Amino acid sequence: MQHLDKFLRDCKEAGVWSKLRLCVPFIGESLGTAMVDITGNNSISTVNFVAGDYSEATGLLGDGATKYLDLNFNVNLLPVGCHLSSYNREDTVGAAGRYALGANEVDQNFLLGSTNPAASTAGYLGGNISATGSPYTKGFHYAERVATNDLKLYRNNAQIGTNGATATFTPPSLNLFAFARNVTGTPANYLNTRLSYISVGLNMSATERSDYYSIVQTLQINLGRAV
Repeated sequence: MQHLDKFLRDCKEAGVWSKLRLCVPFIGESLGTAMVDITGNNSISTVNFVAGDYSEATGLLGDGATKYLDLNFNVNLLPVGCHLSSYNREDTVGAAGRYALGANEVDQNFLLGSTNPAASTAGYLGGNISATGSPYTKGFHYAERVATNDLKLYRNNAQIGTNGATATFTPPSLNLFAFARNVTGTPANYLNTRLSYISVGLNMSATERSDYYSIVQTLQINLGRAV
């Protein structure tokens, strides 16, 4: 628990803890103890995962077919200024769509992942507008919307995509899924690689975002699973 305590202290000292609405750091000796939103706001539901899919040293492994997390976080709680993040421990390959986080309905997309991992990574936060960057490789992915015409995507705090088109921001009443996207209530585009951190929350200043990346990376280093 010392690593979690340090993470919490670091987040509070950097001013980013207040920006988090959901945070799952995948810390614990078992699948059941690790699937906890440490903000205390949401109850995580595991679907089809088994004990062997998780270890604290490696994170949680998706199967690309049936396994996902229902985060029980409704995306209609998000304001325009918001973020999605995930720590991907492995490269995701192939041409099939894979998502670390997602919920979408009609033309309202809240997604972090890729429609074609070999070609690009994408973040959507409202409307049907994405910030798209290089192939969907391992690292800390952070999609952020600051305004309806300001969407950016980062990997390891380096910007890899941006989109200044104006989005119609009307989040649907859908729970956000991890290891898949929630398409009007049905999981799709399951992730087949490992995650070891996810968060949802408000947008951050450049300094806060940089500090947040360093804090998340330090947590992964301390747990022996950094990439």
